[in-house]
Amino acid sequence: NLVRLSIGLENPEDLEADLLQALQN
Repeated sequence: NLVRLSIGLENPEDLEADLLQALQN
């Protein structure tokens, strides 16, 4: 979600992991 994306902007590795997880769901 947007909160996770905003965190991801500061932590690209976390954002990448979130995107990969989103693709799996």
